Amino acid sequence: MSNGRHLAKGSPMPDVPEDGILRLYSMRFCPFAQRVHLVLDAKQIPYHSIYINLTDKPEWLLDKNPQGKVPALEIVREPGPPVLTESLLICEYLDEQYPLRPLYPRDPLKKVQDKLLIERFGAVLGAFFKASDGRELARRGTEFFGGEQTGILDYMIWPLTLWLERMKRDPAVMAFYMEAEVQAEFLRTRSLGRANYNLLVKDA
Repeated sequence: MSNGRHLAKGSPMPDVPEDGILRLYSMRFCPFAQRVHLVLDAKQIPYHSIYINLTDKPEWLLDKNPQGKVPALEIVREPGPPVLTESLLICEYLDEQYPLRPLYPRDPLKKVQDKLLIERFGAVLGAFFKASDGRELARRGTEFFGGEQTGILDYMIWPLTLWLERMKRDPAVMAFYMEAEVQAEFLRTRSLGRANYNLLVKDA
């Protein structure tokens, strides 16, 4: 496995034990890959993490996913073995294949409604996290989004911050959570053309 280090071009395929455990090809700062980590951890499903440098990908990644994207989940117990891609499809598969601690509602109508909300909120939540991590306030140079006093954006975002704080207490989130400053530092290095994928590796 990659032991938290992101593997790049020229890196050999990691020596993963032949133990039948799922293999997740991931990137530590990718929100779509984070979805899959959260579901695996919430359902306490054993898995191996193999982190990929998406700027300079190892050649063997295309054997796992011809699109060269993450997340990609290799189901080693099945003939082939098959590799699933697309975070929402992976998460739905995991919820159905591992029924303990169900995450989707079992009622078909409620399940479809939740899936629709996930699709609709994807872009909205991305904007929310961008706003809530301090970068947008820093760009505006004001104490509030509305300026020197609260405005509509402040009031619309604030209820979500309460939910965000509650989510930080969830065991799966706690195991994978990173401070906004860390995420911002990764984005800064990427914007400079030298993305530091191993920012969280102590000896990087």
